[in-house]
Amino acid sequence: MIIPVTIQRDNTKTGLDKYLPLEGILESASITLSNIETFEDKKSLHITLQINHDFSKNQIILGNNNYTIRRSPSSAYLSLIEQADIDEYSWLGFVSAAKAEKRRGIFAINGLSDTKIPVIMIHGLNSDPLIWRHLTIAMLNDPALVAKYQIWHVYYPSGPPPFYNAARLRNNIRELLHNIGNPELNKQAAVIGHSMGGLVANLLTTKTNYELWDATFKQRPEYVVSKQDTIVKDIFTFNPIFEKNTVFFLDTPFKGSDVANSFIGQVGSFLISLPQDFTQIFKRFFDRVGPDILTEKMRPFLINYGPSSVHVLRPGHPLMDALYKLPISGEAYAIIGSNSGVLDCDQNNGCRNISDGVVNYDSANYLHAKERIIVESSHDSFKSAQAIEFILSKLRTK
Repeated sequence: MIIPVTIQRDNTKTGLDKYLPLEGILESASITLSNIETFEDKKSLHITLQINHDFSKNQIILGNNNYTIRRSPSSAYLSLIEQADIDEYSWLGFVSAAKAEKRRGIFAINGLSDTKIPVIMIHGLNSDPLIWRHLTIAMLNDPALVAKYQIWHVYYPSGPPPFYNAARLRNNIRELLHNIGNPELNKQAAVIGHSMGGLVANLLTTKTNYELWDATFKQRPEYVVSKQDTIVKDIFTFNPIFEKNTVFFLDTPFKGSDVANSFIGQVGSFLISLPQDFTQIFKRFFDRVGPDILTEKMRPFLINYGPSSVHVLRPGHPLMDALYKLPISGEAYAIIGSNSGVLDCDQNNGCRNISDGVVNYDSANYLHAKERIIVESSHDSFKSAQAIEFILSKLRTK
């Protein structure tokens, strides 16, 4: 008798538990019949059951017989989804980041490993990690991928701009890697980002040199940054965390989105309350060096210690223009959504009318993509069967 089950324990919120789901630590397991004894009266049996966590072996021996170990790889994650409340922080993280800050973090879905390659999934604006349930279940149900990769979901409040959130996330990932304690993990990762999360993924995997800094300030950081301002430098100048990256950009607005300039975008921008932790970074900096250090193009965005994520996503933002030209360290793939049913086009002139309703083809078409596909999507390609299979096929070959 072998029965697949899910077991759960509380999250202690200490040690490596900090990087596991807060709802609880869930694992797939199997209950196996390990022994049957008949009592002397021969009228009753003593049955010994064993919970098996070790799935490195496919079979176990009971008596003189071999039995296949049965398990449900995605059952623990499905149980987690039923308990999860992280989706309650989608809107809150957009309009009031300070109130959602307590849920910021990286959460390993299939456990932490010191050998498996991280797959980091990053949600977009007004969103949460539950958007990745389709892709996550597909990965968990593929034994070869489970053996090779560990899945890390990211949650961050999406009201502040992606450049700030990426700086915070870089620190979170470096801390996690340090705590795991194997330098080999720094060599390779897959990063998957949807919409604005794609921009965060870009900022995790790109070496900026001075391009973003020079688009923002008139003087180089070595002349103006003090020990108290290191976060300012970290937002604009950084290196990739991992040596080799495989990046998937889903519905990502590299050139911004017209929606950010629309009435809806203006209302959204008005509703956003930026946290003091963010605005004080630039207030302290400008109080010390003065606002004249800003370039003319960046002055409207930072003079009031902003901007919000919506401001950054408006077409023509100087940092977005600078980032667009920078290649990632590794290979990139662009998944572009179309809500019109058109899934093929001529890039010379036939693609300009393709859009997912939020991001058009020209904006989502990453300049340095090794390969790009168009999928049916209303800005939700994270649940497209075609997009998921495309991602899985690439991961299988890495």
